[in-house]
Amino acid sequence: METEITERSRSAVLCMRVISISEGLELGQIRQAVVTQEPRVAGFTVRGRRARNDRWLAFAAVSSFGEDRITVESQKLLSRGNGFAMPDRRRRGPLSLVGSRAFTAGGRVIGRVEEFSFSTEDGRVLWLEVSNGPLRERLRLPGRFIIAISPQTVMFKDDALDEAITAESTLRSGINAAAGAVGEAAGSLAGSTMQGAKKLTANLTRLRDKGHSDDVEEPPAGKKPMVESRLCAEQETVKAIAEHAEDEGPAADNSQNKPI
Repeated sequence: METEITERSRSAVLCMRVISISEGLELGQIRQAVVTQEPRVAGFTVRGRRARNDRWLAFAAVSSFGEDRITVESQKLLSRGNGFAMPDRRRRGPLSLVGSRAFTAGGRVIGRVEEFSFSTEDGRVLWLEVSNGPLRERLRLPGRFIIAISPQTVMFKDDALDEAITAESTLRSGINAAAGAVGEAAGSLAGSTMQGAKKLTANLTRLRDKGHSDDVEEPPAGKKPMVESRLCAEQETVKAIAEHAEDEGPAADNSQNKPI
C-alpha cells in the first residue's frame, strides 16, 4: 500500500507560526522555504518576535504541518543564523525558486517561477508554477522533470511541457472575481432601481385615476375645514351689517318726514 503524499504550497506555509510542543511557546513565523538542488525543501527560515536575525528550522525537525500552525518538539531544534548546508559554498543565501527563469534543455523559455508545492512527507518539490506574465495562464510543471536549479535559473527536460497542466493566473483570477462581484452588484442595483420605478409609476397612476380626494384628510365631526370656517365668518359679518342697516333705515326716513 502506497503512502499518501500530503502536498503543501509554498504560499500556504509562509507566515505560518511555529509552536514548540514541549514548552508550548510560539517561536516565530515562517519567512522562507529553502530548496536544494535535488530539488527538495531543506528547511525554513523563522523570524521571531524579538530576534533580529532569522533562525533555521530543518525540514526533518518539523513534527507536523497543521492547517494553521507548524509544530516542533522543542525550541532547541531552531538554530541561529543560516544553519543549512548548501551544495555550493560560493552561493550567497538559500534557493527560493520563486522569481527564477525556467528553460527547457532545448533552449525554450517557459517563463518565471511564481509558486511551487512540496511533499510534507520528505520535502520533495512536486510542482512548479511558471508564468510568462501576470495576466497569462500559468503552467504547472512536475518537479521530477527538473534537471538543475540555481539562484536565477531552473532547467527542465524538454518533455516537461507534455506533462504540464494549465492553471489560471492568480492576478487574472482575482480580476475576474472582482469583475463578477461588480457585475452582481450592478445587476442588483439595476433590479432594485427597476422595482422602485415600477412602484412609483403605480402610485402615480393610482393618484391620477382616483384623484386627490383620497389624500385629503376629512375634518372631525362637528368641525369645519379652515377655509370653510373663514368663509362662514365673512358671510356672518356681512349679514350682521345688513341687518343693522335695515333696523336703522326706517328711523332715518321718519325723521326726514317729521313736520317742522
